[in-house]
Amino acid sequence: MAKMNIYVPDGLKAEMDALGDGRVNWSSEAQRSFETAIQRTKWPKEPTMEDVIERLRASKVSDESAQRSEGTEHGRKWAMLRASYRDLKRLATVDLHGYPEGSAWEIVDLSFGATPGDPESSFWWDLRNGDLGGFEPPDDAYVEGFLEGATEVWDKVENQV
Repeated sequence: MAKMNIYVPDGLKAEMDALGDGRVNWSSEAQRSFETAIQRTKWPKEPTMEDVIERLRASKVSDESAQRSEGTEHGRKWAMLRASYRDLKRLATVDLHGYPEGSAWEIVDLSFGATPGDPESSFWWDLRNGDLGGFEPPDDAYVEGFLEGATEVWDKVENQV
């Protein structure tokens, strides 16, 4: 893989450093931005359906990666700041393998004994919606990242609590 130097303003670098090591893969984030810029620049004046499909696939990969990163960060924060012992232990055992696409969030709700999407019991209601007045279920990539982040914390503390 090729290397290159990138210059960023001092304030931006300070904010990046403040997040700490390992929380964000800056190289991966930059690669996605470069890929987006390349695709945007390469677009022909009259795109073919193949061009549209290629662009949308790249957009899907980028969006899923961003959702997963956001979910991982939120899962870590939830585990460190809000989770009870019982909830964190339960979440760390959720198995999403083999779930139908679009239903990872429902698997989590069901593992907590909740009715999926019910504001009175859904695991995701407070985490994603707050006072928005409606329920928008999280994407599968977000849920997978959330579980990854929360499980990462659980794995570090499990034998100490």
